[in-house]
Amino acid sequence: MAGVECEVCGRLKPQTPCALCVSLNRKPLKDEWDYEIPQLLHDEVATFLGGPHRSAKQRWNLIQSKYDRSEEVNWAKMADESDPVIEAPTTDVEVRRIASDIEQGVKISADDRILLHRGFLMHDGLHFSFQDDRISMNGRRLPHPVPTVSILRILASKQARKGWNLSKLMIVLGCTIHSSTGDETLRPPRAGDGRGDRLRYRRMMRRMQQPNHAAVQNVLSWVGWMAEEHLPPPEHYIIHPLAAWARDIKHRLSTRSDFHAHITEAFLNHPDGLDQLNSYPWMERWNSYRGTRQHNAPYKWPLKVVGGKLKLRVRTKTGKTRHTNVPDDPKIWALLLSMSLSPLTSHVGETLFSIQRNWTSIGDPPTKISAPLQRSIQLLNGIIEGAKGRVFVHDKYILVVGRLGHFYEVQVGTGAHGAPFMIRLVDSLKPRRTTSICIHSGTFHSHVPLGDTLATVVLTLLDDVGASKEVDSLLNQIAHHSPLGFPGLLDKNHLALLDSQSVEQIQAILKRGRLAMVAPYWMEAFRDQILRDRQNHRGRGENAYFQYMERRNRRHLNHDFDYVPVDGHIGEATILVSHALAAKRPVPIEAMAKLWQDSLSEIEQQETERPHRREAHELVHRRFDLDDYIQPHQRNDWMFIRNQGQAERDAPIGDIRNGERRFCEVFPRAWEAMLLQPIGSTLRIATQDGGDLSFQHCMLRVTLRGGAERRLARQFAREAGYVEHGQEGAALLFRRRDHPRQWARRNLSEHLTRIQERFGFRGAPPWWWHFIEAQQAPDEVPVFRWELEADLRDDNGNQRVMGGDYQP
Repeated sequence: MAGVECEVCGRLKPQTPCALCVSLNRKPLKDEWDYEIPQLLHDEVATFLGGPHRSAKQRWNLIQSKYDRSEEVNWAKMADESDPVIEAPTTDVEVRRIASDIEQGVKISADDRILLHRGFLMHDGLHFSFQDDRISMNGRRLPHPVPTVSILRILASKQARKGWNLSKLMIVLGCTIHSSTGDETLRPPRAGDGRGDRLRYRRMMRRMQQPNHAAVQNVLSWVGWMAEEHLPPPEHYIIHPLAAWARDIKHRLSTRSDFHAHITEAFLNHPDGLDQLNSYPWMERWNSYRGTRQHNAPYKWPLKVVGGKLKLRVRTKTGKTRHTNVPDDPKIWALLLSMSLSPLTSHVGETLFSIQRNWTSIGDPPTKISAPLQRSIQLLNGIIEGAKGRVFVHDKYILVVGRLGHFYEVQVGTGAHGAPFMIRLVDSLKPRRTTSICIHSGTFHSHVPLGDTLATVVLTLLDDVGASKEVDSLLNQIAHHSPLGFPGLLDKNHLALLDSQSVEQIQAILKRGRLAMVAPYWMEAFRDQILRDRQNHRGRGENAYFQYMERRNRRHLNHDFDYVPVDGHIGEATILVSHALAAKRPVPIEAMAKLWQDSLSEIEQQETERPHRREAHELVHRRFDLDDYIQPHQRNDWMFIRNQGQAERDAPIGDIRNGERRFCEVFPRAWEAMLLQPIGSTLRIATQDGGDLSFQHCMLRVTLRGGAERRLARQFAREAGYVEHGQEGAALLFRRRDHPRQWARRNLSEHLTRIQERFGFRGAPPWWWHFIEAQQAPDEVPVFRWELEADLRDDNGNQRVMGGDYQP
């Protein structure tokens, strides 16, 4: 087998340490600092950092000289060397004194607070003021805390700030979360919270631990701010549609598990205007985003605000983590912000990681594995080697073949009753079906190495027939599940392929057991017992055991997955058993194990796309899942409610017809189309879910997904001067009789505020910002812009209207 020798178990594996050894260690053998990037990049970074004996000041100077004229820095430079500060609230000396007081934790006076509130007028006409750890631009506060001390010191130094566009730097700093935990508004569950709240919080925390999660969230926050405050809206728009798109994608990436695929999809489906931000170097990298398969990829944001100062997260000589001060230099800030906002998998993102990793040491940390665990892994490997032909390993999975040919899949993880392992009986390979098994009493010694525990499990399953004498759950599975690849009822020819001593032993155990069976259910002897019981107990309905067995046998009567045709094919395991039966040879266990490995490869591919899925967890808590379950009364997903029962998978992420963009772009078009219809025109509003809103003089079509949207459409029509004029089929007919009502705009805002309180999320700007002012009806049919001629119905499969860019 091609590969490398595992540094823990010594076996030849595709990677070191191998997946099985990684899973056996209670603490990860590879942490985030072991994230793999090209070694040449590590060598290059270690060279220009000057080795482990440089001081922090020397390292920053070397970084400055390395990236002096790079695009990572030029985006924050001004065209000339002018001073970006036009007007300051006080002298530079006073500003430095206030910054020093804040750094030392001294309570600043009321006069100092007034000075900070007065703020600074910049060269581009923007005004920035300070309050606590927040900064406001033109009276509107930026969403996240900033390093106040560091910013004030740069603003107070004419030499440091000269030639730098500090407005850009402060906006980016105020739009990024400078903490390692991510979203500051995410509240941990409390004692009174329900089970669903706790599960939702844990699921959200797992998704926040995705590599690139913090970076893309910060980029989307910044895009939303730029769209609302800096980018001029397109014609016929009040606010740039990128604002709604950014808010929508930011929230949807936090509630969907296939994270990497949806980042790519989101940056493909966006409104026009995103290219206006391409002067910022990180935007091009997100347009060509690619994910990573490394489980230990770093996910924590590299920058942090501590005591009002900006710090960089770096690795120590012992492999731990600390935060080092970032100099108060706009050049370094521009470089770090550009690198931090780039994807980890881009060259710039990997360069920043290499800088963090090689900051104080270029050596690798010691192997994080204890001697007892090392010995337990050697014991487990000895058992696997000794049972060669009946025990197989694939990545983190162990396959154990029982004495009768049952396939048991063992994996390290949280199993039933808190067991540190999971066991699944493989019922079928294509389609893949497994049954969970519990073989323990529920008590474990936390000090026993996991390798010893797993070695015991493997030995138990190798002698599954003997162990079933003491383990009822294992006996029950053997009795009711035929060996893999065998039919639901074995004849004498099939029985000849099994070990005769094992068959006799399981029959003896069943006769003495509480099941009172003479043979496993998949043997003809048990079917004969059923017939005898039916004759002996005929007319005796009071026999509870007989009634129970009747119901049980009816459920298991056709329990033969491999004979079920899937896409017109018979299970491959069944084919191998049939060939062995025809050739009168033993069942090819190794060939069936190869089929098992192939079935796992498909599962691993799905886990790569959804890296935080865990099968056992999802099966138990399916009704709380925020991604897959699509029943409105059982799903508490913000986006599902926002889409009025429309599943997310029905349209691509970022589609104009879903989420925030639906109420900030689609319905504003419907409102504008109503206002542009002459008096006497008609429109139709469906009376059933899934019907359409249509107009007489333009081709705009919108699907109304529920009662709330139908009521909103009727309210729009009444405010625009329409009256109900009867019914045509499954639609109400409205005819325009007058100009908009006197208080149409105010009433429209109230209607939208109510529906936003129901379907919106906290912190979003008002939806009514995106709706045009009410205007008099035109005298004749105007020429409608192309956006009012688009077909935005949900069932419009040919014209998907990706990001609103479709033109007829």
